[in-house]
Amino acid sequence: MNPQEPQNQAALPSQRMDNTLGNVSIQGDSATFTFAPVQNNTQIQTQIIQISAEWITQRELNKTSPYKGLKQYNFSDRDYFFGRDALIARLFEAVNQNKFLLVVGASGCGKSSAVRAGLIPELKSNLGATKLLDFVFTPGRNPFESFYRCLLADGKDYRFSEDEAEPARAANAQTVVNVIQSLKQDQDRWLIFIDQFEEIFTNCSDEQIRQSFIDALVQLNQNSDDSVRAVLAMRADFLEYFSSYPQLGMIANSNNIHLVTDMHRDELRQAIEQPAAKHGVVFQEGLVEQIIQEVQGQSGYLPLLQYTLNLLWETECIALGQDGKPHIEDRTLNRSTYSALEGVRGALQARINKLYQQLNQTEQDATRQIFLRLVQIVDTDSGSRAVSRKAYRSEFQGETIETTLQKFVNENMVVSGYEYSSQDKILVSSLSDVKKNAIFEIAHEIILSSWDELRKWLEEAKDAIIFKNLLADDVHRWQSALAQVTSEDSEKLDRAKDELLKGSRLDRAIELRQNNAFVLLGGLTDLENQFIDTSVEWQRFQRRRQAELETEKERNQLLTEANQKANKIIRRGMISLAVIVPVAIGASLLASHALNRLAFARTASELEQKGVSSLEQIDFSEIDALLTAIQTGQALQDLAGENTRMGTYPAYSPIVALDVILNKIREKNRFPANQGEIKATAFSRDGKRIATGGKDGTIQLWSLAGERLTQFQAHEGGPLASINSVSFSPDGKYIASASEDGTARLWTDSGAPVVTLTGHQGEIESVSFGSDNQTIATAGNSGEVFLWTIAGNKLRQLKGHQGTVLKVTFSPDGQKLATAATDGTIRVWNASGTQLAEWKGHGGEPVYSVSFSADGQKLVSAGGDKTARVWNLSGQPQLVLEGHKLLVTSASFGDKDQRLATASDDGTARLWNLDGEELARFQGHRGVVWHANFSPDGNYLFTTGRDGTARLWNLTEQAAPSFKGLQADANTVSISPDQRLIAAAGNEGILSLWNASGKLVKAWTANPRGHIFSISFSADGQRIATGGVDPSVSLWDLSGNRVAQLKGHGGFVNSLSFSPDGRFLATAGQDGQARLWTTSGDEVALLHGHKDVVSAVTFSPDSSTIATASWDGWIKLWDTSGSLLREWQGHSNKISSLDFSSDGKLMATADKGGMVRLWTKTGQQKLEFYSYQSGVNALRFIPNSALLSTGGMDGTVRVWDFSGRQFNEFTHEGAIWGIAPAVDGKQILVGGDAGEVRIWAIKSLPETIEQGCSWLQDFLKSNDFAGKGICSF
Repeated sequence: MNPQEPQNQAALPSQRMDNTLGNVSIQGDSATFTFAPVQNNTQIQTQIIQISAEWITQRELNKTSPYKGLKQYNFSDRDYFFGRDALIARLFEAVNQNKFLLVVGASGCGKSSAVRAGLIPELKSNLGATKLLDFVFTPGRNPFESFYRCLLADGKDYRFSEDEAEPARAANAQTVVNVIQSLKQDQDRWLIFIDQFEEIFTNCSDEQIRQSFIDALVQLNQNSDDSVRAVLAMRADFLEYFSSYPQLGMIANSNNIHLVTDMHRDELRQAIEQPAAKHGVVFQEGLVEQIIQEVQGQSGYLPLLQYTLNLLWETECIALGQDGKPHIEDRTLNRSTYSALEGVRGALQARINKLYQQLNQTEQDATRQIFLRLVQIVDTDSGSRAVSRKAYRSEFQGETIETTLQKFVNENMVVSGYEYSSQDKILVSSLSDVKKNAIFEIAHEIILSSWDELRKWLEEAKDAIIFKNLLADDVHRWQSALAQVTSEDSEKLDRAKDELLKGSRLDRAIELRQNNAFVLLGGLTDLENQFIDTSVEWQRFQRRRQAELETEKERNQLLTEANQKANKIIRRGMISLAVIVPVAIGASLLASHALNRLAFARTASELEQKGVSSLEQIDFSEIDALLTAIQTGQALQDLAGENTRMGTYPAYSPIVALDVILNKIREKNRFPANQGEIKATAFSRDGKRIATGGKDGTIQLWSLAGERLTQFQAHEGGPLASINSVSFSPDGKYIASASEDGTARLWTDSGAPVVTLTGHQGEIESVSFGSDNQTIATAGNSGEVFLWTIAGNKLRQLKGHQGTVLKVTFSPDGQKLATAATDGTIRVWNASGTQLAEWKGHGGEPVYSVSFSADGQKLVSAGGDKTARVWNLSGQPQLVLEGHKLLVTSASFGDKDQRLATASDDGTARLWNLDGEELARFQGHRGVVWHANFSPDGNYLFTTGRDGTARLWNLTEQAAPSFKGLQADANTVSISPDQRLIAAAGNEGILSLWNASGKLVKAWTANPRGHIFSISFSADGQRIATGGVDPSVSLWDLSGNRVAQLKGHGGFVNSLSFSPDGRFLATAGQDGQARLWTTSGDEVALLHGHKDVVSAVTFSPDSSTIATASWDGWIKLWDTSGSLLREWQGHSNKISSLDFSSDGKLMATADKGGMVRLWTKTGQQKLEFYSYQSGVNALRFIPNSALLSTGGMDGTVRVWDFSGRQFNEFTHEGAIWGIAPAVDGKQILVGGDAGEVRIWAIKSLPETIEQGCSWLQDFLKSNDFAGKGICSF
């Protein structure tokens, strides 16, 4: 203690000036290994000092709240963690004596905090030079995955690579020991702290994983060396679960179970007074005693205490006294303010009730659904109880749900995070991982007992909660299993089927759904309904299949008939495993101007809703979505007026919807065939005409624009007239058709009959022209294939198939034929009818289609096993296309054999590359899609289906222009000031330059060591600066010559920026420093003060101010001499990006958690909003507008106005790493995963409407419907 510090005058009882362990003797044993030796011999003293209130209030006032509220204590909070010295000392001694420690107590007693903010910091402090690595995690749904993510965590003394951490994911008893043996350095100490260990019983629903992890803990206790310790914290009321795991119970004996009890009065006093004292504030006389009196004897009061003290502090900071100054400036926390908050017992409930009452009815309903999703009901010997539950992001669907959820996140009532503990690139393997692994949970379980409304909901919905949470886990496992299905491991498909509901669980699901038991929870999601429906259909299918197998056993003599019946059952009864998760886009429902006009506001709100609705249509009806979006956009433009500036519209979802739809849309036209089910279609060889054959027996010929050229009745006979197949002759003069009436017929292209081919027994399934224009092949139910002359003479008969031949096709040169049949075989024949090859291609399931490649060297088949397969002509497999959820009806090559198309009973057509990757999915047909045929030029796909529709899809690139050249991730992009050059660089270390038309002008290795993180054009556009893993910065001319190299940073260079006036270059680095240079390379100033990586640096538009932002969450402003002008803490998460607005009046920052904030240059926060992008990597203002752009981990670039409303959205395949708007504000350059670099146009609403009308031009001409005059041409 400083001798000058006063020790008199109205001393506060038990004021404590340090945070050492409390007056507890720790006994050492020289004969045993000491995990963390005690400093200062064997006695650790607590200094209890009487300090005057006057001296405290003379300290510098820190207005930041020293209390945690409902937030979790961690290592960094040690200096504010008071009152638990005796407990920490006891735990300290126990860790030295035992490898395994179990810390138990009631919910809210502070057991987690004692370890996180007490034990771990003290261990680190006492170990001195010896390194202690602490691994802190909660079990979650899969404790092995949680351990794996912990090894990859940010902000720790360690950071293992994904490859090093990968063994932690193995769910077996040796995993933890193996990881330690592999990664631990001999001299290090390891402490594994598993918090909320009760989650192993409540959240981990997989018993095998639970048992394996418990076995792993047992092995850790038995086999690890003395330099490793395991500490578990758990609610005491879950100890009874240990009885089911006797080995765990044996190591958790009385010697290493430590009960955390309530704090004594003096301890409580320290916890209440001391944090405030550190910030120069005292409590009004009697208030501390009043608080202690309220909480003593109350169960789980500590979270409520922290919440109330934090709320008290924040209220005092906001409330103004008579002098106009905040109450906190009088240095006293007042009893009157405390009473107004309704004390410790009432503060939390009062705050939640106030927030809840401010919501409208729809939002209140959403609140109930949200909180009931975040609760689990568990059964114990002492009865059922509610516990907190982690919920996946996918469980919260709909705009109202999302916006309401965010309100509770903002209030710290709900916390959000990701199953990956970092947003950094190394931890994210794909966009889908990020989306599905976002999680939410109640901030603290004390809310469950403190909010009366929630307790009422829990009582009402108890049974539904239990089942729905189990259902959510089932769905998640099912999805995970489906995602693992590959051609190399067909057993995983059976594993996915095994995850479906069955037996009494399925019966219960059906019963609860029929009784509307899930209504209180907001109903079931589309995915949950799909899961139940799929389970029902799979059960029915299994029963039917079993019946068929029994029939086959009894009727071996009728094998062929039984097979045919089974195949029909398969085609009509297969289940759908397709998962369509509607994506809801958040949008504001408030007009931005003219709020005094009720009609205006109401109209704007209605348009906002319609915009969202149109966007929701895109996944199942693309043209309808675009029509709705155009109509809504036109109405919005009419409402706003002609001269409305971008960023100032009264509604934005119509604008977002139009842009998103136009970027995604592929459906170009629908042909009004009115033929009933369309099972037959073909392109003419020149690609100018399309033929369709319908259930009504008619053939129609169409132009590519959707104009009906010809229609004629090809087959008569009602239901038996249905056309199964059509084929153009190579010269385009004739059309052949095959029908259920047992005939094939030849027609001129004008519909005149030429000849009828008869001879098949039963219906004809397929017809095909040979390349010589003279030969026709037909195939059908009889299992035979006939070859005919164009005059109708039968040339020969091909026999061999044992079931219906569903497809026959000629090779491009006409010298071979391929056939596919229900007997599960594919056969190749020569033109003379000799069979050349035969193979079973689809696991014995029927083969519905076969097609030659353009070079005639390969075949692609479609089968009942839900796959399409590519073969050579000998039957050797080349590729398997997997992804369809039901049988595949057709498959074909297109685009010079570079792509393939498939159609399926699952209602989709899909586009694939030759690596088996799905490139696109076409949805819109209701039910079976019979065909997906390429146009000869490969630019279009034509699909027909059971729903009677024929649709034309555009396969040409619809997205923004791309700049080709980079192979690895494009981390950074820039546009030259004159907008003539595009620059991008990334993980390859190569800097590439393109002209505005996309031609690569120059590329060179700018960083031989690899990653480049930042590039910037100079103000005159003649130089480019690069920074990356090399600690130096390079300046280049446009020819790729290095003109200067700037050295000074001690690590990676993350960000750099030229000043607008061309005088300076600012750089920011991993070393926690920013530097200012002249453009010739001389260092001007060192900008030092951040405590972590400086992630971003930029100049104000007038070049007078430099802004830096850091992973420490702080923003600092500097002048060009290096003097610090201003600083403030802007984020609690790592700041990833910052930028100045064009006029320099605003700054924007974004962090890795996805929070975006707008500031004045004085540090006043103007706005904050959550971007819902799974973390923001890049942020830039759009020049000449009131717009801001963000690039996220989810692969989106989103454009916002200055009130946080989304104006636009662009989508990439992977994460976005860099964005750069053009100087004129009309384009934005984007760099992302896998070298994807695109430039997107930021269009006005009228321009976007015009683009949509242009797309629909053919559709509007060929289709009659209400509202056809939407566009004028």
